[in-house]
Amino acid sequence: MKCRKCTIAVLTCLALGSALLYGQTYQARIPFEFRIESQLHPGGTYTVAYDKSNLKALSLRPQNGPAISVPILTRLSPREQIKQEAQLVFDDVDGKYTLAEVYIPGMDGFYLGSVLVEHKHVIVNAPR
Repeated sequence: MKCRKCTIAVLTCLALGSALLYGQTYQARIPFEFRIESQLHPGGTYTVAYDKSNLKALSLRPQNGPAISVPILTRLSPREQIKQEAQLVFDDVDGKYTLAEVYIPGMDGFYLGSVLVEHKHVIVNAPR
């Protein structure tokens, strides 16, 4: 009986920990306009979130406006050096930016797409 209660307590803690991990939100101050797929979005403050109930998309919500559902194409290896802040990686082609990857602490990265020409990467950190 004690073992069963202990097992239930451990499983409950693990479930709550996972829920907290997946419920994390981060604030990104993006200083330039950028594209997600073919849509252009203004620079500004955005809330970045990943909801376990929709494994195929990230949510990006501007300070004033509706949330943007960003399709996830595939998962990437996590960046071990990311401990506190999320990172948004933009492809930069001659000053035109496209959101390409998102990394959230403690999770795999998210690949959102890329441009198929030579480009640089610009990283925007997003604290909680």
